[in-house]
Amino acid sequence: MLRFGPFRLDLVAGRLTREGHTVELAPRPWSLLTVLAQHPGELLTKDQLLDAVWGHRFVSESSLKVAINTLRVALGEDSSAPHWVLTVPRRGYRFSEAVEHGEPAAPKGGSAGNLPAAGIELIGREASALALSEAMALHRVVTLVGPGGVGKTSLALRATAASSAPDGCWLVRLETLRDPQAVPAAVARALNLSESDGRSAATLARALAPLDLRLLLDNAEHLADAVAQTIAACVAAAPGLRVLVTSQRALRLTAEHVLQLAPLPVPEADASTEDAAQSTAVQLLIQRVRAQQPDWVPQAAELTHAGAITRAVEGMPLALELAAARVPMLGLKGVRDRLDQRFKLLTRGASDAPMRHRTLQAALDWTVGLLSEQAARALGHLSVFSGSFSLDAAQSLVQALHPDQDEWDILEALQQLRDFGLVVSAEGFHSGVPRVRMFESVRLFAAQGLDATGLRAATDAALREQLTRRFQAQLALAEHLGADAWLAPQMPDADDLRAVMGRGLEQLNACFDGDLFGGLFDLAAASVLFCCRGGMAQASGRWLAALDAARATQDAGLSTPRETERDVYVATLCAMGQAYDLAQAVQAGERLLRMAEVGRPAEPALFVLFCLGRNAHRASDLEQCQRVLACHVRLQPARPSRYQRRFPIWLDVMLARSRGDLEPAETYWAAQWKESIEVGDRAESWISAMGVAQSYYLRGRVDEAIGALDQAVDEMRAVGRLRTNGGIVAQATALRLTRDLSQQTVLRLHEALQILRSSGMVWWMADALSWVPLWQGRIDESRRIQAWADALVEQRGEARGPVFSRVRAAWQERVSAAPLPSEPALNEATVLEWLRAAISQD
Repeated sequence: MLRFGPFRLDLVAGRLTREGHTVELAPRPWSLLTVLAQHPGELLTKDQLLDAVWGHRFVSESSLKVAINTLRVALGEDSSAPHWVLTVPRRGYRFSEAVEHGEPAAPKGGSAGNLPAAGIELIGREASALALSEAMALHRVVTLVGPGGVGKTSLALRATAASSAPDGCWLVRLETLRDPQAVPAAVARALNLSESDGRSAATLARALAPLDLRLLLDNAEHLADAVAQTIAACVAAAPGLRVLVTSQRALRLTAEHVLQLAPLPVPEADASTEDAAQSTAVQLLIQRVRAQQPDWVPQAAELTHAGAITRAVEGMPLALELAAARVPMLGLKGVRDRLDQRFKLLTRGASDAPMRHRTLQAALDWTVGLLSEQAARALGHLSVFSGSFSLDAAQSLVQALHPDQDEWDILEALQQLRDFGLVVSAEGFHSGVPRVRMFESVRLFAAQGLDATGLRAATDAALREQLTRRFQAQLALAEHLGADAWLAPQMPDADDLRAVMGRGLEQLNACFDGDLFGGLFDLAAASVLFCCRGGMAQASGRWLAALDAARATQDAGLSTPRETERDVYVATLCAMGQAYDLAQAVQAGERLLRMAEVGRPAEPALFVLFCLGRNAHRASDLEQCQRVLACHVRLQPARPSRYQRRFPIWLDVMLARSRGDLEPAETYWAAQWKESIEVGDRAESWISAMGVAQSYYLRGRVDEAIGALDQAVDEMRAVGRLRTNGGIVAQATALRLTRDLSQQTVLRLHEALQILRSSGMVWWMADALSWVPLWQGRIDESRRIQAWADALVEQRGEARGPVFSRVRAAWQERVSAAPLPSEPALNEATVLEWLRAAISQD
């Protein structure tokens, strides 16, 4: 510590103070002061000072004069009568002898500059901080990009403070700057350079040329072009300069290294409270609540609410801080319950935060305000997408609504949205086509804007038509592709399908509209097979019921083509999803079959015929099933696809099994299992494994049947496909329950019930559920559950298949032959509650 007059020069902390107040100094004047003050009373020549301060670089004496004048101004001196920095004409300079030595102040860390003191601890950013530090060490220009409120500034400040440079680390805040031409002046001002140094990028570059420093330019997205030009000029002129920029979009500089900052990871919806507590997003939320309530400790239920809040805001730090501000008044549950009104809820940002970070609405207003008119309009239209979407889908949607707009203008508008992080890459899809999505808060914000334009209905209609075309195109391929290849391209559209049908039916219920009805019917009919194969059969059934109800209110029928389409819808829904009344499906099948037999008005697709045969077989209408088989054979093309070739064989096998002949089924399914594995068709291999297992079970080879199904379930679990194959999961668990109630079987039962409950298909394994209390010796409960299962079979109006008939018969052999109880009647909720209690006690 050097003392002179009212000044304290702390060489350790790198700080000059006057009467306790910091005196800001630019890098060169600072270095000049430290050299002079450490040699009080000594003459230091111009060359000595140039060497000491500029490191033998070629600079003119004018640079030294500028630095001397800047230093004198900072010290409050009159250059005509200086008190501290004295001029020795034509030789150099010397510092006043009135310098005292003292103990240095406690070190603050970092180097000279103007960085603020370290803030609160950063949570969950260890890996990002390391990546940023490595990038800053390797690249001279690094841009940290990410959506507004993701925490770019906090991380950049921490990384810059951890670095060092001879001429210090300097922060330039750009958020209040509006004039692009003023960027060089803002940098010069922050570094305490002269006004002339900030006249242009070129003059700033010359001033920085001899310096070795770190520069943090914060919040550059609204001035990206001007910041890019300034950085390019300065980096080219100043080899010792390294720049870190925070921005919602990249600067697109040749020398730029872009690092993306993502929101914090959130816990899974089914995560335990312990796992939720370990989530960095939850930890941040808790940290910010404790900043207001230091003694607060969240309980287990509150951790569940905290996890739900972090998922709702998708781990965005700003939204979590704003949510935390409401917790002392509302509690975590109260905040969670009100997140559907998040733009009114998340409004209590810190008073010293930038205006754009004080509310969630302001943060998004700031970003959207930087967009072009076309991009802002496109953002509103894209808010109708609930899930991920491809660039082609986005461009097609906007083009449909604005047919006069040039496709390249639309592409540029979409690029802007991507550049500003308003749409981000979607993970989890591997179709080879890049997909993007919106954060939910962005989508809700954009939806508000769309509603204000009055274009919501038109945009919904455009998306509905787009989805219908895509599902119709895929439906035409159903009998030519395996389930895997056919289903995968459509899975990303599941969220949009649910949302579009939900919004449309709500509107239709409020006010019937013929065009809306027709559009919803077309989409529901085109997507029915996808829903059955993709775990959404119950949803598709509800859509059909809602459409029928809406039509009934108008006392109007369907046109003849639509009546035929409805029959196809019903037949497919019942055969592939078992989500429609079987008797009505058989009636619809009879109408379609008559058309196929006479060849008018149009022959249904072979896949539809196969559905008719399955329904007839389930209803024990073997005559109709035989007619379907004959029609199949007659309509079979000369060169059928592998799957078209299977349909009549499959029907023939089902008929043979009904006659008690099991050999054809076992041979057929074994061949299909082998072929599906060889061609890599996983979904078909799982279906074939179930067919083989059924044959094994009916022949008394129970362990082999369970082994085949366990293998299929394990494969499905490994690739995340359990929920789309609930029937196989149900049968695998059912056969296990007839053998034992081991811990492994109980785990499989938990898994199966969770999947079947979510899809409304618990009845698939109703007959097997009576085995749980049976194994525990609770015979009365077992008999009551079996009575419930029998009632379900009767309600559905169909006979049990051979496998569950065997399951039912095996159960009967183990209990008394007395009639089953009928009172009090059970329902599914009661049965599941009994099972939950029974399993937890086991």
